[in-house]
Amino acid sequence: MVPVSFDLPVAVVTGGNRGVGREVCRQLALLGFGVVLGSRDLRKGEIAAKELDPEGNRIVACQLEVDNSISVAAMADWVKERFGRTDVLVNNASTMYDRWATASNAELGTVAEAIDVNLFGPWRVIHALLPMLRSSSRPRIVNVSSEGGSISAMTGLPGLARQRGPSAGPVPGSGRGQRDLGRDHPQRRPYRYLYPRRPALPLVAPGL
Repeated sequence: MVPVSFDLPVAVVTGGNRGVGREVCRQLALLGFGVVLGSRDLRKGEIAAKELDPEGNRIVACQLEVDNSISVAAMADWVKERFGRTDVLVNNASTMYDRWATASNAELGTVAEAIDVNLFGPWRVIHALLPMLRSSSRPRIVNVSSEGGSISAMTGLPGLARQRGPSAGPVPGSGRGQRDLGRDHPQRRPYRYLYPRRPALPLVAPGL
């Protein structure tokens, strides 16, 4: 067992073994969090955790496939048994999709896989960790997004991401974009579930 302190606030990061997720894990540990580094491949997650935290005091790996309800439930049970709390959730795990395709030639299997990981994946993890987040004094959920998910940037042409002009409209993950969402939009529902704690629920797009 890795001796991560139970006295620390706990952050769960999906897709934490590489890229943005790995860096998020590193910085959260520096900020004083005990970090659960979620990784589809547990061995890769353990290697990343060891590289980031050689002493094993702040970061511990956990196997997690966000498109697998059994895996998500097992992760939540493990976190509850091990730490008894979750204060921060960073939904970072994602998969590539066929951005080069149009509606007329898209491979629907690829589309379905992307939706299962990129949309329902974060939703599954939120549902699984919600009871512990509700018990936190300062719960936070951060959904890592991208301009690729911006409806206003979609053109129907190959390569959805174009250079955004001043009239392109808000990215849904931006502050203005969130305000423009209806009260019953799915992206807002997890936020309302956490009342009266009212945690921050930002969507961030690295590089924007």
